[in-house]
Amino acid sequence: MITFHGVTKDYDGHIALNHLNLTIEDGQIVGLIGHNGAGKSTTIKSLVSVITPTTGSIEVDGQDLYSHRLAIKKRRSVMWQIRQIFSCVSQPMNSGSWLRPLMI
Repeated sequence: MITFHGVTKDYDGHIALNHLNLTIEDGQIVGLIGHNGAGKSTTIKSLVSVITPTTGSIEVDGQDLYSHRLAIKKRRSVMWQIRQIFSCVSQPMNSGSWLRPLMI
C-alpha cells in the first residue's frame, strides 16, 4: 500500500501539491490525469524520491519512504507510460518485460 499524508510541494511560492492525501491499495492500478500544472509529475517525482515534499510524508507498506528508501526500492517499481521507446522496435516489444522499470 502507498499512502500520501498531507504532501505539499512548494516551488518558491508556487504550490504544486497542496496537502495531498491519497491511498493506493496493493493491486490497484492508478492513472493520474489533469491539466498542466495540476501536480501529476510532482506526485510521481515525490513517490520515486526524485524530489522531497516540502511538508507531509509518503509511506510504502507502512514504512516512511524517505527513511527506508533503499529497502523500498528493492520491492517496488514504477513504469512510466511512454508511447514508444524505440521507433525501430514493435509496440509489443516496447512494452515487454525486458524493459527495466524506474525503481522508487
